[in-house]
Amino acid sequence: MNIEISVDVFGVLKGLDIKSKAIEQGIKNGIEKSAFYLEAKMVDKITSNIPPPLKEATIKAKGSSATLIDTGELLGQITVSSDLASRGAAVKVGVQGSRAAVATYHEFGAPSINLPERSFMRSTYNSEKSKIEDIIKDEVIKAIKT
Repeated sequence: MNIEISVDVFGVLKGLDIKSKAIEQGIKNGIEKSAFYLEAKMVDKITSNIPPPLKEATIKAKGSSATLIDTGELLGQITVSSDLASRGAAVKVGVQGSRAAVATYHEFGAPSINLPERSFMRSTYNSEKSKIEDIIKDEVIKAIKT
């Protein structure tokens, strides 16, 4: 399960009637930088003990009251993958590995197995969206100034 940040770089530049390699690189740098920022914020969110709290039986079984953290495997699989060499520029941020299905259950909840929603991807993206936009904008401005 991933959150994807993508921009049609050539479409943006065509819309601006600009063909500058520097601006294209600025957009790509901004997308990549924002992806790593979002990855760190997702990790922070998971380690913040997302509500609702665990049930007493769950705490007893796992020996901890930390939500979403058991072995640390989920945290370790939050990664960034990118395809910044293509005509478009896209990065994916999320759980990429054996814990992806588990992440989906936690992200959206699974009422059939009595698992409440504990969003760490969508909620992080939504709360950090303006910062992500600022990161991309700053990199483009930096590219224009060089």
